Amino acid sequence: MDRRRFLAAACMAGGSSAVQGGNQAALEVLSHYDYPPFLTGPGTGLSYELLDWLHSELQLSAELLLLPRRRLDMRLTESGWQGFVPWVNPIWFGDTQRRRFGWSEALMNDEDLVLHRPGLNLDYRGPESLRGLLVGGVTGHVYADIEPDVQAGRTRREDAISTELSLRKLMLGRVDVVFLSRSGLPWWAQQLPDLLRSVQVAATPRQRFQRFLLLSPHMPARSRELLLEGVAQMHQSSRWRQILARYGLSPL
Repeated sequence: MDRRRFLAAACMAGGSSAVQGGNQAALEVLSHYDYPPFLTGPGTGLSYELLDWLHSELQLSAELLLLPRRRLDMRLTESGWQGFVPWVNPIWFGDTQRRRFGWSEALMNDEDLVLHRPGLNLDYRGPESLRGLLVGGVTGHVYADIEPDVQAGRTRREDAISTELSLRKLMLGRVDVVFLSRSGLPWWAQQLPDLLRSVQVAATPRQRFQRFLLLSPHMPARSRELLLEGVAQMHQSSRWRQILARYGLSPL
């Protein structure tokens, strides 16, 4: 995966290690989400909108670095790492007790949808509902819930190199099912105008969850306070509501 960086050129108010000229070092923002709505093109997407909002509202300097999930996990274990990871959940990082990392209030509610080809009599109730079907995946993505059935040959999986290609295969009837986040559906519906006419969405989602900021335990106290207070205020921000609306999303 190519690394793309974004720098919100402002200094952090207090608490961070100094750099040349007396400014504060930018926080490193890590993300493995290289797909919509979080990344929609070079330098665009909801992750960049988040950093821009934090810069303008909190005068926070932050740099976005896209990494594969394994490299992101390794970075989190490095001593002295100071930054945060947006759009994630404690369960995905083995921190259900929230003791390993700091966590903000929820940024958004989300869920994984089960999209399927028309005419398929699918009453989705869980992984067992997909047995005998061909699931269209994305290379490198892990679908832990269906993996035992895939390994046992009860469910088939055929990957594409991108979400777009996987969706196009579903639209053509070349796969039976594709998983897609609800947060990404409005953007993809704009990019693929025939999408919602060509597929059906199962009434029951694959899973429901909330997305948070994961905060480094080594983050300076002032930076941590700014982020926690900022997220708490974000949902009342008219500007943030406008940002979400551009992606077809609603605030909490």
